[in-house]
Amino acid sequence: MPTFATYTTLRDAAEGFSLVLNARHVLAAGEPSEQVTTVKGRVPDNVDILLGSNLIFTLSGTLDRTGLTGFDMQQSAVAQHLLQYLKANSIELGLESFSDIYVDEADGIAKFSVTSAWPLRHDLGSPTVHLLALDLIYTCRSTLASAEQPAGTLQELSPFAPKLYLPFSTALHRITEKFASLHLVKRYPLIFGSWRAVSEFACPQHTSLSLFLCAAIG
Repeated sequence: MPTFATYTTLRDAAEGFSLVLNARHVLAAGEPSEQVTTVKGRVPDNVDILLGSNLIFTLSGTLDRTGLTGFDMQQSAVAQHLLQYLKANSIELGLESFSDIYVDEADGIAKFSVTSAWPLRHDLGSPTVHLLALDLIYTCRSTLASAEQPAGTLQELSPFAPKLYLPFSTALHRITEKFASLHLVKRYPLIFGSWRAVSEFACPQHTSLSLFLCAAIG
């Protein structure tokens, strides 16, 4: 099972709509394989998760059950908000460089990549796997009855429009902060977070560095 995936979900809502962020976490134990096996639950705590090279974010979305194209996602406020959030918090997240958002010609999906500011050594003395990609799917749905909703309102003011309007801005910011805190920093302490630049030198030999960091930051 060289390449496998786990899943996480976050939800938010505001008056008139709901917003869901589903994330597929793609990891590899050893050399990556073409086939990706779905795994329930999380990687065991005694296994350290590192970043092999660049981390790829893929971005997809649905609006009232209608899928968006890669070009729609590339231009959307959702995609720009996530990239700008990561850049604004790059020091705290331990990230260094970011690509522009592009549409992959091979699969038509909007993507961007990031690199670590402090890539860790691989000889940690504990079992390791590598995080390869985070596939994000944003789902926005109207919670109003059709008679209550002006024609075209959700399409024009949704988070997938080029310009972000309230109240989508507030909900999108909340869900992005939860994603960064719960599913980046706490889930992958060896990849995201500036403390790991020095922590590997303080970690006892043959101890999982992830466990050491989680204990240190509570």
